[in-house]
This record gives sequence, structure tokens and C-alpha cells, in this order.
Amino acid sequence: MPLKFSAHVHHKVGKTHYFIDGGHVVLSENLHDFVPVTLRRKVPQYCNNVISTEGRKGFTLMLTDNALWRIPHHTGIFNVTGEILAACTDGTNLYYVNSANEIYRQDCNDSVATKIYNLPGGETVSKLMTAGGNLFYISNQRKVVRLDIHNTFLQNEIMTTSKVIYDAPTKITASYAKETENGYTIYVGIHDELVCIDNDNRINTVRCMSGKYITAFYSAPGSNTIYISTLNKGVFCGCDNNFKLISNTQDNHFIRDIAVTSEHIPLMMMLTNHHLILNEFNDTTETKGFNRLLYVNDTLFYTMPEHGIQQYLINNGQAVLTKEDFTDIRFNPNASFVLDGKVYLGSDIGVLKIDPFNANATKWIIFNSNVSDIRMALITGSFVLILIITTLVAYRRKKAAHRKMIRMQIDDLHKRLEGLSAITGLDNGNDKVNIDTLKKELEQLCVNHKNINEQITMMSEKIMQTNRNIGIKLSKLLNKQIEQIAQFDAYEMPTLIEESHEAEATDNTEYIMQQVVKNEKWLTMFTTETERLEEYRRNVEGTIMIEGVTDIMVSQLAELTESIRHKKLSELREDIRQLDRQYRYLFSRDALKKAEQYITTRREKIAPMAETDEVAAALVTHIDRQIAGMGSKDRIEMLRELYLTDCRINQMLIRKEIADNIREYTELRESVISENEKRVVKKFDTKLELEIADHTSFITENIERLIASFYRYMEKTDKEIMNTVLKFPNLSAQSPKVLVLLIADAKVKRVCLPGILGMFGNMNPVISRLINNRLKPGQDLLKEYAEKHPTSMVCYILKLTE
Repeated sequence: MPLKFSAHVHHKVGKTHYFIDGGHVVLSENLHDFVPVTLRRKVPQYCNNVISTEGRKGFTLMLTDNALWRIPHHTGIFNVTGEILAACTDGTNLYYVNSANEIYRQDCNDSVATKIYNLPGGETVSKLMTAGGNLFYISNQRKVVRLDIHNTFLQNEIMTTSKVIYDAPTKITASYAKETENGYTIYVGIHDELVCIDNDNRINTVRCMSGKYITAFYSAPGSNTIYISTLNKGVFCGCDNNFKLISNTQDNHFIRDIAVTSEHIPLMMMLTNHHLILNEFNDTTETKGFNRLLYVNDTLFYTMPEHGIQQYLINNGQAVLTKEDFTDIRFNPNASFVLDGKVYLGSDIGVLKIDPFNANATKWIIFNSNVSDIRMALITGSFVLILIITTLVAYRRKKAAHRKMIRMQIDDLHKRLEGLSAITGLDNGNDKVNIDTLKKELEQLCVNHKNINEQITMMSEKIMQTNRNIGIKLSKLLNKQIEQIAQFDAYEMPTLIEESHEAEATDNTEYIMQQVVKNEKWLTMFTTETERLEEYRRNVEGTIMIEGVTDIMVSQLAELTESIRHKKLSELREDIRQLDRQYRYLFSRDALKKAEQYITTRREKIAPMAETDEVAAALVTHIDRQIAGMGSKDRIEMLRELYLTDCRINQMLIRKEIADNIREYTELRESVISENEKRVVKKFDTKLELEIADHTSFITENIERLIASFYRYMEKTDKEIMNTVLKFPNLSAQSPKVLVLLIADAKVKRVCLPGILGMFGNMNPVISRLINNRLKPGQDLLKEYAEKHPTSMVCYILKLTE
């Protein structure tokens, strides 16, 4: 891409490229589209370090003759949407107005805002509100305008109407739209007055707020209570136009914004010209020049200074500043709000979405202004309509003469098909089905179909082939049935195949037809029953085994599957009905009660561990949630979830048993060593270790068995970690066994590890390789997985990396 000058310096900040010569700067974000900027002062020609990044402050420094320029990293030079003047949300849709008076709508689950309406050019929007399915905006700081808004640009171009519902005599200082049972109520603060506009556009003055200069409104979602801040009279709250002063607020002046928590005892936050005040805690933080409070939850909120955004946490009654970001952006208070815990910030360069709990989820909203023009759509539609009408007239004239000939050909096909009527007398025969199908296909022929000639030719060939090969078709069908029956491992299979061969050998069409019907009935019944058994098997696969519930189902499935090989299907009907009853029993209240009793009993086994073990506590909490939600969940899904939970309980019990075995081994080892010290002729090194191994073999063998069981459950509960982080090629190797011992007891004496595993030597290199070469490289994955699965053994593995 030519720059039309020779760039002396190239500098990149984020996505922005700077190409600089003596008097020009060309900027690009994609190296395809370039924006030239002419400098008012020249850049020194023989200097290289004329531009650099200013640390974390969000600015780039550029040196020119006798001047130092601070360039924000986030610049609106690439923004074609315009400055965001106002924004609001109804909980499902998000609306924005830019400096070009374009209204955009965004679904709360999407990241793209689409243009839906153009406001008149003479309007200057300062506030946007939504209530009762309508959109309201403050125009030129004096008028309240209502829009009957729709979701698409074309709908709004045709149907949307705007109406001025209130023209204030003075400047509007604050406004708020509230949903009501009858529609909406608009509160408008003007100079020393509060005006209320209802759903019928009736305008009333709220007398109790007379003489008070209103600066802001606040109401929590789903609450009828409205909080109103004033310039010098404090904060009022109430509903239905009855507002009272909140004590301890009348001495706070120049209040700009307020927010109230949803706690049992609400906490009020007030933002004044110079301070951030937590009213109930008497906490005051100096905040000069701040414009807006953005309440996220009871412990987290944001404030908006002149530039950037600040995050605060409420800790022990104090507002603690925890983060300050985007100091090079000037956000618009009227274009900023909070929805579902996400913060949306409008500015001159677009709308920024911030997730306070996930820094990686911060992103800019994409604005799509490419919408269809209603006038162009009407012109195009009219042209297409004229063209279609002209074509249809010509087409109908051309086809009129052709239809009579087509009808005559179809009548001839009907007469030929009647010659096969003898086959239709055979009940349930495949030939009857074939002939009936041909009749239906012939009846569905349409003289106006574009391929009618090809369809008639094809039908004629089908009828001829059916008429000529009717006997061959029966034999082929019988052979096909023989192949199908031979594929099944069933008791009746040999008999049916033998009977079919005998029928084929007779060359008697009637006898062959009878055998075909018999085979078809058996195939249908056998396929239906085996598919049902397979469905039951798939559903109970991976579910928890509970005595009297799923264990009976599994046992009956196995018995019935085996019985099919030794009994006729007619003899198994009662067994199949019993299996059906047992499957329906899985969804009964009694089965649910047994499942609850089983998991409750299992919970009691790990409940004592929860007092000292976080993972056990999390598992107990998880079980309690499962028990509480059992009745509302899909039964099969619930049984599968209980199976995973049961596996985690087994892991927890195995971990405890291994830890107990380690302690027992350690005590027994120390006892053997102590007795050895008392001997006259002592044993050393290998001989001593062999004696210890003889005394502790029952423990080490049990630990070996427990480790194998541990990994069997690990493959079911944490297969992702086994395959991505641990990646043990052989679970009987030293590293996998050492890992389980460390999970059971991270403080186990390293000198005991070889003996516990029935080995000789130093285990420290094995531990070092395990932690440094396997666990620490996957520490981020382990941490992320442990956060999602706090009941997993991965939590213990993660502690080994700390």
C-alpha cells in the first residue's frame, strides 16, 4: 500500500501502526486502510526516538519541534459510527444513540449493535430511556419524546412514530422511566420541580419535591422504590409520588449520582462534586470531578471520572479503589449502564463492555449500520413484480396446449397399472406395497411440473419392470430377509432361515409370499424389541448403581439379552414387560427416594472430613445441591450426575484410606527401625529395608490396590486432566504412584516413599520431575479446572504446585 511519502519512523501500539515522516503521520489498524494526519509541527528529521509509549497511562508520547504530544491509545480516528451520546436497556435489548442521530439496538446475548432508526437531524439527544415497550429520549434538554420502536430498520421506517409528550419550560436536569402495571411513568426533573408523566400523557407536578433541584434518580431492578438526589436538599425516597427525605443526607451538597445496595439493610452511596460517600458507614473518599456511579453488586461498583473508569470494592464499610483503567478515554455518563453484572461504557470511540469478574472478556461492541433502505426495497420489489407477471402470462400461454397431451399420457399409465391388480390382493406383501407406491406416485404427478415428461417416462419404466419381474422380486425379497435374519444372534434364526430356503426351493409364488409375510412380522418384532433393549442400555449406561433401582435394571437387561439366544420372542413377552415396568420404576417417586437415601448415606461417610478439608466441604455442598434439585431434573441425567458424585466420594474415601495406610506404614517402619537399634548385630541399608518390607507388605499391597482404584475413578471424573496435564503413559510407573501418595498426604516423609511403593532408592528426583515437568507447566489448566470443579482431586494436585 503506497504511503505517498517515505516514512522515517514506524511505531506500533496495540493494533495501531504509526508511520511518521517530517510533517505527516499515517495511522492504520489493519495495514489495508490508512488514515493520514497532517502535523502542525514538524518531527525532527535526524532523530529516531521521537515516539514512545507512556507506561500504563494509556498514552503515546510523540516529539515534534518545540512540542511534546500525548496521543491516547484508544482514539476515535477509526470510528465511523460517531460518538455515543446516550444509551439504555430494558433488560433484553440495549439501545444506543450516536452523534449522527442513529439509534442502534443490541440483543443482550450478542456483541453486535444494528442500526434500527434515524432521528431527525435537528435533534440533540442527551438522555435515552425505555419503559413499557417504548423508547424515550430527551431532545435539546427540554423535550421528552416517545418512540414506538421496533426491532428492525425496515419496520421502524414504515411503522415507527414519534411524539413529544412533554415540553419543559426550563432545562431538564434529570429523568427516569419506570415500568408500571398500566405501562410506564416518566419522572422529569426541571428547575426546582419534579414532573410526572403517566401512560396517558397526563402531566402532574409532585408537590413534595417542589423547590428542589433534582440531579439524579435511582431504582433497583424489580423494586418500586425510587431514590432521588437533589443539589442541596439531600436524598429522597418513596413511590407513587410520595417521597420523604432520608436522614443524614441533607448536609451533603452538589450530589451528582446515587446508588443503593440490595442488602437487608441497604447501603446508600452518594457521589458529590468532591467526594464519594457511603452514608450508613460515614465513609468518605475524595473524588473530584466524578460524574457517575455504576452499581454492580453489593460489594462492587464503578465511578466515572473525567477520563477512564475506576473500580471500587466495599470492604468493612469502606470504599477501596482496586483498579483504574482506560485513562485515555472519556466515557459518557449518559451512555453508560450496568446489565446482568456487565458494565457498558459509551464514549466518542464506541461502547466498551466490561466483565468485572473476567478481565479477558472486555470487548468493544460492534456497530452495524448496513441496513436495507425502504425506498430501494420498494423500487426493487415493484420491478421484480412486473417482471414476474410478464413471465407468468407468457408461460401460461405456452403450457396451455401441452397440458392435454400430458393428461392423456397419465391416463394411459393408469390403465397399464390396473393390469397388476392381482398382486394388490396379497395382504402385507412387498409386491402390494410396491404397487401401492406406484399408484401413489402416479396420483401425485402434476401436469404443471417442470419435469413431467421425465417423470412419465420413469413411471412407465417402473410399471414395465414391476410387471415383468414380479416373481423375481419375491425371490429377491426372500433372500434379503434371509440375509437380515442371519445377522441376528437369535434362537429362531436357524428355523426361519431353513423355512425360507424350503419356500424358495418350491418355486410356488403363494408359498413364498406366506414365508415373506412371516419373516417380515418376525423381523419387525425382533427389531422393535432389540432397539428398545438398546435404548434402555444406553439410558442406564453411566448411571449410579443403587440397590433395588438401577442394579435390577442392569441385571434384567443382561438376562434378557442372553435369553434371546435361547428362547423364542413369544416366550419372552412377560420378561420384556417386566423390564418395561422396571424402566418406568426408575422415574417413580420411590426410586427417587431410594436414590436420595443412597447419596445421603454416602454423604455421611465424607461429612466428617468437611470440617478440615475444603474439597470435602465443597463435595458435601455439591451433594446437598444435588439432593435439593433431584425432583426437578431429568431422571437419567440425575442418575448419571450421581454416578460422577459417587466416584468422587470413592476417591475421597480412597484418599483417606491411603493416608491412614501411610501413617500406619510410617509407625510400623519406625517400630522396626527402633527394634533394630536395640540389637547387638544391627541390620543396615538393603537388609534393613527388606525386613521393613516383610513387616509392612500387607500395607504396601493394600496401597497398590488403592492406587489402581484411584486412577480407575480418575479416568471417569477427571479424564480431561489425565489426558492434557498428567499424560502418564503407564499408570504402574513411579510418577503416577508418587502423585497419589502426595495427594493423600502432601507432607509424607520422603524417606518412606520408596518402601511404600516397594522400591529402593531416592524418590526426590521423581517428585521433582513430576512437579516441575508435568504439574507446573499445566498449572494454569489445573487452576482453571479446579475453579470449575472444586470437588475434584485436581484441587489437591494444584496445591502441590504452590
